[in-house]
Amino acid sequence: MDPSSKPTIAQVWQTLKKEGLDNEKIVQIAEEVAKLAADKFFTDAVSVLSDEDMQVINSCENEDQANFEVKTRFALTTGKNPDEVIQEYMAAFAEGFLEKYLKEKTTQAQ
Repeated sequence: MDPSSKPTIAQVWQTLKKEGLDNEKIVQIAEEVAKLAADKFFTDAVSVLSDEDMQVINSCENEDQANFEVKTRFALTTGKNPDEVIQEYMAAFAEGFLEKYLKEKTTQAQ
């Protein structure tokens, strides 16, 4: 991995594949990472929304509508694109995972 470049989530999947994990397990891990990133986003988003925003969200008829309202109101409140924020969380995971992986590989090689 080129130290001057930011790690990507794709590099994590490639690393897991290289370590012998099958595609089914990698997909399972990918789904869990995506879920954790989305959960983190929604937790962080709710913390910046107003009481009025929360009343609107809580009055939504279904989860999809509520999620849409959270993303829309988060974007209006912060000026940040929710999907980009979720991708930033996933990139942070990739960076942490690959740093730990490389450290462990270096330690094992010594």
